[in-house]
Amino acid sequence: MATSKLIEELSPSNPQEVEEWLERFESMVEVNSVYLNAATDELKATRKKDLLLSVIGPEGYKLLKAYAAPVSPRTMTFAALKTLIDTNLCPKPSAISEAYKLSQIKQETSENMSMFMSRVISFKY
Repeated sequence: MATSKLIEELSPSNPQEVEEWLERFESMVEVNSVYLNAATDELKATRKKDLLLSVIGPEGYKLLKAYAAPVSPRTMTFAALKTLIDTNLCPKPSAISEAYKLSQIKQETSENMSMFMSRVISFKY
């Protein structure tokens, strides 16, 4: 399939990369009109799900299959698969731990106030 060459396989090691991969997958589907020519919305969703399962790669599929057990990923909807990926591969950080990390940011002696504030503002929650 020509469209599978447009996006690399999912690398589940970094949650930020997983979120970006899902966004890029959605864009790839739209740009390539992979599922737009379907007659019904159900058929569009099925094609989108099948494309996801074919480009996710062996490691991603193995994880997806383990998270979905005992149900097969092939029987799930695209929305259910996306939710499964989000909840298991992109866990939301604890508010307490993130607040602690933010409180530990200290101004360096070589930093002026605007540099320090830009570092604080760009802190990833």
